[in-house]
Amino acid sequence: MAAQRIARWNGAIWSTLGAGVDGDVRALAVHDDGSGAALYAGGSFLNAGGAGASRIARWNGVSWTPLGSGLDGDVLALAVFDDGGGPKLYAGGTFSHAGGAPASRVASWDGASWSPLGSGTDGDVLALFTWDDGGGPMLYAGGAFGAAGGVAASHTARWNGSFWTPLDTGTNGIVTAFGTFNDGGELGADLYAAGAMTHAGTAHAWNLAEWHDCDGTGVPFCFGDGTGVACPCANAGASRHGCQNSATTGGSVLYGDGTRVPDALTLNVLYELPTALSIFLQGNLEIAPVPFGDGLRCTGGSLKRLYVMAVAGGGGTVPPPGGPSITARSAQLGDPIAPGSVRFYQTYYRDSSPVFCPSPAGSTFNASNALRIQW
Repeated sequence: MAAQRIARWNGAIWSTLGAGVDGDVRALAVHDDGSGAALYAGGSFLNAGGAGASRIARWNGVSWTPLGSGLDGDVLALAVFDDGGGPKLYAGGTFSHAGGAPASRVASWDGASWSPLGSGTDGDVLALFTWDDGGGPMLYAGGAFGAAGGVAASHTARWNGSFWTPLDTGTNGIVTAFGTFNDGGELGADLYAAGAMTHAGTAHAWNLAEWHDCDGTGVPFCFGDGTGVACPCANAGASRHGCQNSATTGGSVLYGDGTRVPDALTLNVLYELPTALSIFLQGNLEIAPVPFGDGLRCTGGSLKRLYVMAVAGGGGTVPPPGGPSITARSAQLGDPIAPGSVRFYQTYYRDSSPVFCPSPAGSTFNASNALRIQW
């Protein structure tokens, strides 16, 4: 039986999906847009089942239907992701428009219309994958791009439903596929990226690399190291640190340690000024990086000052001995943390040097990187 570019195997025989499609199929995904689960196909075709369907179409088991006016370039990847507003279908590829509106290489379909993901990427998207790194599910994109959402992101980036962030310094070659695997060395599965690369971050990676949290409990983000939004006075810190400070320590680093259940978690900060007064901040939203004193802030929503301390030797740990745990302290401040919920942490600290980041570029304080923790 002739099968035009796509066919179904039921365990015993192959069968056709109507009249099929008139061009290559590069990606498949199952998604329920509210009208029932269906198979979505993306590729280079312009017709599906004999009807116009520009590069993407929906098969409901009986017939093909287009997704609006489709896309103006090939679809190379499909994935389903819930950004908090319900699951949507995401398409990546070579296109610049979706449904007739600008959408640079990646777009989402909500069952009725297409939407861009910020300003998209500046090169082709070859892979899409949904994964929870411990801070909640996000959509990971890989491809031939160098920036996502206007932020440097070398061949890899993740979308949280509002904005793009890079994966460290990315890879030095294209990423064509993602997958997850638990090698037994971590609590849960890590994300793997495949493609044509020799380095991922600063590590050698011969066409395959593993992305995982190697910085303790939680997932660090919002780095002031020049890989994302620029620091207020071009004061980029060391790799994965906050913005540089007047003591030139490379910028401060916040990381978590200990267990979340039961709550024996500590927040630990390093590389501040020797005796800096420090405030450990908790928020319930991740926001796009904004200038914050001499640093950047990415925690938002309902903000709580969990602990205040003067560090010793540029470092410190909270909770202090005998003090309430993070969850207990949060509850005291009116923000009880339910199991499975996510909070975001950052430390800001005193740096009153009058000649470092002088006003209006900066102020008398700086900030660490941020940390995403799912309780």
